[in-house]
Amino acid sequence: MLLYSKTITSFIAKVKSEARSIMKMEMGIPLRKTRFEYHGHLYPIHFVVFEDPKKLGQFTPANYQIALHKKLMYLAKDEVLRDIIRHELAHLYAFIKYGPNIEDHGREYRELCKTFNWSDKVHRAYSDLELDNAALAPDENFSKIKNRIEKLMALSESTNSHESQMATAKANEYLLKYNLKNIDHFKEDETCVLIVYKATRMNATVNALYDIIANFYVQPILNRSKGEINLEIVGSRINVETADYVVKCLTFEFEKLWKKAQRENPELSGIKKKNSYINGLASGFVEKIKNEKKIFENQHAKELLVLEGVLKEQVAAAYPRLSRQSSSGASICSLAKAKGFNDGSSLKLKKGVTLKNKGLKLEWKRKK
Repeated sequence: MLLYSKTITSFIAKVKSEARSIMKMEMGIPLRKTRFEYHGHLYPIHFVVFEDPKKLGQFTPANYQIALHKKLMYLAKDEVLRDIIRHELAHLYAFIKYGPNIEDHGREYRELCKTFNWSDKVHRAYSDLELDNAALAPDENFSKIKNRIEKLMALSESTNSHESQMATAKANEYLLKYNLKNIDHFKEDETCVLIVYKATRMNATVNALYDIIANFYVQPILNRSKGEINLEIVGSRINVETADYVVKCLTFEFEKLWKKAQRENPELSGIKKKNSYINGLASGFVEKIKNEKKIFENQHAKELLVLEGVLKEQVAAAYPRLSRQSSSGASICSLAKAKGFNDGSSLKLKKGVTLKNKGLKLEWKRKK
């Protein structure tokens, strides 16, 4: 999960300054205003802050992004931080120089570190750092609300339709009340960004998830990189984690419902009808959510306008150059969409497979 706040912005400015100094003085790399040069090509100097239970730093080749763990802001001494920056810069440089097929900490990587006269501790994977012993105190109220929402969503599986609708509506009400209570806190709190779904190309599932999670007080973002589309969500932590839970449930249910619809309607076959069915599922489920939220949202219309303003500020913090988001259109089979809409109107969230923030990757291929 990526994080943004005023404190983090200041930390990233410090990190970039350290990185530019290391690249110029130790690596001998020509620098531009926001990029560096290698063999006549310009590459970005791009740092972000993230949370991860196992990593202190991470380089992502797809967008030349270096991520540093949030705890380094508070727990790392300056020289420790500089070594971690060196470590990740070496990954960036090795990727550009040798390509994607080298080992993470293999021979080429270690030779690069020696070329720059860096000590052995730089090329290690931080196994000697004991920063994990210090942890921030947990937010008990946050955990309580989050667990309550997930339990209510699980209750929506009930075969009793009235009980199911009441549980879903109550979960949405809890989420809204938590947001309204913490509006002022959210203005100063961290903005969270999380990749919740990955696909090799744009498809109906990406569009469906985008439309649905927009109803959980987050902003979905379609982020395209080399050979991949990431569905990301931006917002306050409770909303991002709730939307992530919803996505995991839905990706499990989508495929299950499609197979059930095919058994009941043998004429439903092919990618066009599958996409139409999932499109209908999303439309039906969104309408269901809006109907369940209508009463208590009408009671808090003014507060919701403030909440929308906070979300816009959060999106601007994470994506300052974002213009607009759009999804591609496709031809629709009305029969499959109608069936999907009907199923979506009664769709109940069931816990899907948890992949610890890695999202789910699904590629559809037309059967030969």
